[in-house]
Amino acid sequence: MSSTYIDKELISIQDFEHRVYMHLRRQLGLIPLPNEAAIATSSTSLPPLIPMRNPARGTHSANI
Repeated sequence: MSSTYIDKELISIQDFEHRVYMHLRRQLGLIPLPNEAAIATSSTSLPPLIPMRNPARGTHSANI
């Protein structure tokens, strides 16, 4: 095998790994997609809604 073949294979594998990494970051919400970033910075965007209660914590004692 020539060194140029190995270099090309390494670059293609690194490119694939980078694409998978970026895809996972988008899926997990760690970075916004470019069009979502533009929407989030617009003056008409609203903040996310705050949930009334966390169902994992159960019912608050004041509501019993």
